[in-house]
Amino acid sequence: MAEVKFNGPLYKVTMTEYERGWGQRPMGEKFFDNEEEARKFCVEYNKDPGDPDCYFRASYSRVS
Repeated sequence: MAEVKFNGPLYKVTMTEYERGWGQRPMGEKFFDNEEEARKFCVEYNKDPGDPDCYFRASYSRVS
């Protein structure tokens, strides 16, 4: 894999599925160079509450 040189902030959004009886499973990752865009993506992704047996959530964190 090639090294990526990036000057500036980098935010990682992690999407996870939570299912009763099975626990949690990763559903993917997305990267953003802007905290506002990462936050908006999470708000939109988490909009549908799902049901107690199966739902999806996204959270973001600063990588660099």
